[in-house]
Amino acid sequence: MISIWQDEAALRKFVGDNYTRAVIPPVMEQHMAACWVHHYEIM
Repeated sequence: MISIWQDEAALRKFVGDNYTRAVIPPVMEQHMAACWVHHYEIM
């Protein structure tokens, strides 16, 4: 899954202050074998 956020404030609103951990909705957990988080910034 790839998520695109308008800005860092929108990301923090969704995941909280620890935006380095993956947030998986409970209904999707059954489909996950592994997960990781990478953040990229468009410059």
